[in-house]
Amino acid sequence: IGFGEPAGYAGAVLLPFAAVGLCSRRREKWPILLLGLLGLALWARFPGVTDVVSSLPLFDIGLNERLVFLAAFAVSALAALGAVYG
Repeated sequence: IGFGEPAGYAGAVLLPFAAVGLCSRRREKWPILLLGLLGLALWARFPGVTDVVSSLPLFDIGLNERLVFLAAFAVSALAALGAVYG
């Protein structure tokens, strides 16, 4: 059995709030969205993104797939923006 790789899941309740936060006029959503997309791209091992990040110091010896938590964080942060400003 052993240990599996981590997964990012923020919860289905947050998805509508994240959609509202994504459609809001707030400028804070763009860096959060980019962090989430970066986490998903590293988890899915997209060739261009993974090569660039793996060439950075200390990221070349790490397991970059574990940065999937950035996607869960982005959904949570966008849901917070949607709940407050939506």
